[in-house]
Amino acid sequence: MICGRTEESLLSGALYRAAAMTEGLAQRMEQELGCPCTLVITGGLRRFVAPLCRREAVYDKDLLLRGLWKIYIRHRPTADAP
Repeated sequence: MICGRTEESLLSGALYRAAAMTEGLAQRMEQELGCPCTLVITGGLRRFVAPLCRREAVYDKDLLLRGLWKIYIRHRPTADAP
């Protein structure tokens, strides 16, 4: 976390900030819901952020695509629609 050069410090700070924000959001959701939540991490920087998280996180590389597919299926035009 402590680095010798400005560039390294900025990168380190950005990654630790992303990990802390992810954990903080999960903690707030758990407080609001009153039950534990599964932390799911997606995206290209996941491999850098996940190791910095203090809690277990699940990686789902296709989560976004599956979600977009479900939205498409729900709203696609039907054959009998004008």
